[in-house]
Amino acid sequence: NGLVSRAHGEVYRNEAATWQRIRDFVLIRFPQVWRSTSIFTLVAFLCFALPAIMAFIVSYRDPSKASLLFPGADGIVDQIKNHHEWWRDINSGGRGSNATLIMSNNILITIKAFAGGVLLGLYAMYLMIFNGLMLGVIAGLSQFYDFSSRLWSFVAPHAPIELSVIFFAGGAGLQMGYAIIPPGLLTRAAALREAADRA
Repeated sequence: NGLVSRAHGEVYRNEAATWQRIRDFVLIRFPQVWRSTSIFTLVAFLCFALPAIMAFIVSYRDPSKASLLFPGADGIVDQIKNHHEWWRDINSGGRGSNATLIMSNNILITIKAFAGGVLLGLYAMYLMIFNGLMLGVIAGLSQFYDFSSRLWSFVAPHAPIELSVIFFAGGAGLQMGYAIIPPGLLTRAAALREAADRA
């Protein structure tokens, strides 16, 4: 009887209780989890930023070495040399379909960065490093060929949000990967489930 009476309150809770749970999640639970796992987001950011800085320096000093850091950089060099603003093709090719393509690509990277944490965090780290190298190479080549102002005027408006979400997802993935390595008193499966719930 006691169990049924307690369950009744959960099953038939009123709208005010639901809004209170949402408010508590936004104002209390989420910030607590965010603070406790923010080190993993920082690691994800560094896995992106450090390769990006290194790739920028190498590509800016010697554009011929860009392809060593990022395969396919030769095609990008030709476009940047010719000051071809490839993002303008979005307008001519249909904004809706191109916007969907860009958005689905970003969502796919985010999901991969999150799910890649299950592989001891290695795949999540790989995605951060790969995307950091790509941006660093493009930015370095743009700086070398006096194209950077055009590039950043396109990238700056949306990159902070897109990259932040990828760092958050990568950090969540790294947290799951880390839980598998030193599970503490839990089994690895239980540690992963607990970390996945936080993530």
